[in-house]
Amino acid sequence: MGGEPKTFYIYGEPDYSRAVAIGGDLTNCDIIRAFWLASIEVLEHQPPELWLNLTKVLKADTKLAACVVALIRRAYECGTIIHIIGSVVVQDILNICKLPPLRQFIVTGS
Repeated sequence: MGGEPKTFYIYGEPDYSRAVAIGGDLTNCDIIRAFWLASIEVLEHQPPELWLNLTKVLKADTKLAACVVALIRRAYECGTIIHIIGSVVVQDILNICKLPPLRQFIVTGS
């Protein structure tokens, strides 16, 4: 899963919710851009929920935080609820960027 986003349907969820998963080093602009584009493509279909699986993220910086904020805003416009399952690294960068606690954020790992 490192470096290239994967998108998939979550069967059994209402109206086929969608997910985007990515891991590895998310400090590279090209990787963040690929994650953004994959996520936006999913949001264009206006699923009821979008799950961002960031559990395998090993490195992150402010680019990821900015991307997450933009995705949350775009999802709100589409009427899609975003759930984020992230590593401690993801939580740390969101805290460093002073993002308010997200209601749909779940931390995994150590």
